[in-house]
Amino acid sequence: MMSTLTSHSSVVVVALALFISGAGQGAIIQVALVAGQNAVSFDNIGAATGALNFFKSLGGSFGSVIFSGLLADFARKNLHAIPLAQNFGRTFLALIPLMLISFCLALLMKEKPLSDQMIKVAKGQEEVPEY
Repeated sequence: MMSTLTSHSSVVVVALALFISGAGQGAIIQVALVAGQNAVSFDNIGAATGALNFFKSLGGSFGSVIFSGLLADFARKNLHAIPLAQNFGRTFLALIPLMLISFCLALLMKEKPLSDQMIKVAKGQEEVPEY
């Protein structure tokens, strides 16, 4: 959706695209965190949470650097030919293969139901265990 934005896109269209993008990212971050925590024993939840947050930050940093460089390259090559806003669209188009790979990897994740103890905690029947 972000790749369809142009220099003539209205503020409403830009806001809608940003809202949908942010809602999707926010939803997947929590699901990935819970899935990662659920995949390890209670003794390792802290380490798993730290590792997940570290790699999320590392991936975001590398992604920002790589795609900012790509945007700068598009802008340099097309500085006089097209508006800068269209270079953003090209950058988001370049992200599509990475998004497809991420989606396919997410489909390969094994489904592991929450433990019985955590289901009781989620329902408010038990307190969170302290280890």
